[in-house]
Amino acid sequence: TLPQAVELKARALPFGNLLLLLLGVLMSIIGLVAGGHSGGGGGGPCFIATAAYGTPLAGDIDTLRAVRDEYLLTNVVGSAFVDAYYHVSPVIADVVAKSPVLAALVRILLVPVIFLGKVALAMPVLTALVGMSFGAAYMLIRRKARGRA
Repeated sequence: TLPQAVELKARALPFGNLLLLLLGVLMSIIGLVAGGHSGGGGGGPCFIATAAYGTPLAGDIDTLRAVRDEYLLTNVVGSAFVDAYYHVSPVIADVVAKSPVLAALVRILLVPVIFLGKVALAMPVLTALVGMSFGAAYMLIRRKARGRA
């Protein structure tokens, strides 16, 4: 017989906190791209951003809330994202709130998200046209790549 032929050990990931943070940011970006109604409308919590900025009163958080209310809370996909975010984000926010380095990293990662949110809120038609253009370009590139394979 082979002693200990199969042994499972629980090990902490070396970059576990960073991985958790990046997962949260990725979920946020996916939600913004997907477009969403959950019970969170009307200025509800933005846990990760609040932890990163240290206050729920930061102007950038207002932008994230407005994007959530205008785009994410208006469709089923967005509602599902917001629900998932509200389940996962408190844990991530706790980690971010305890680390000034992670808080700074989150603020940096949120810069393009907030910028795109401000553009989408200020010019929704232009944003939709640009998004559709990128989608069409992606489909054309993908179609050409399939033709070569």
